[in-house]
Amino acid sequence: MRTGVLAAALGALLSGCSGVTSSPGPPTSATADPAAYAEDLFTRTNDERAGLDLEPLEPSECAEQAATQRAEALVGGDELVHAPMQSLLEECGVDRAAENLVRSDATAAEVVAAWMDSPGHRNNIVDPGMSGLGIGCVPDGAELLCSQIYLRLGG
Repeated sequence: MRTGVLAAALGALLSGCSGVTSSPGPPTSATADPAAYAEDLFTRTNDERAGLDLEPLEPSECAEQAATQRAEALVGGDELVHAPMQSLLEECGVDRAAENLVRSDATAAEVVAAWMDSPGHRNNIVDPGMSGLGIGCVPDGAELLCSQIYLRLGG
């Protein structure tokens, strides 16, 4: 069953996106705490950066609000599709942003591992030009749907 969950997570990760995991966290479901799951994704994303001697991403309230709105807008949809970032750039006062999306019941550790195995997602995680991160997760059926929004702050 675990292999099927990871395969489903990889499929969900890769279908909607273009361009140091520690011990696995608790499995997710629609009854999981979306905020705690988002926090786990945040920590594990920074763990990956630390393993590559990159500066940690700082929490961005603007990015978190945008990520939550993006996740809510995608609930119930067939595909995870990135929206244009122009309004986000203006709202957050930055000149660069990127997004990772996932809809899955996999653990945060499994999701970050899958992102690190996907070149586009990995590039967002390890981009040294990105300095801020906001994550929004919302229930979507028996899974959680999460948006990770990266920002270049102060640049």
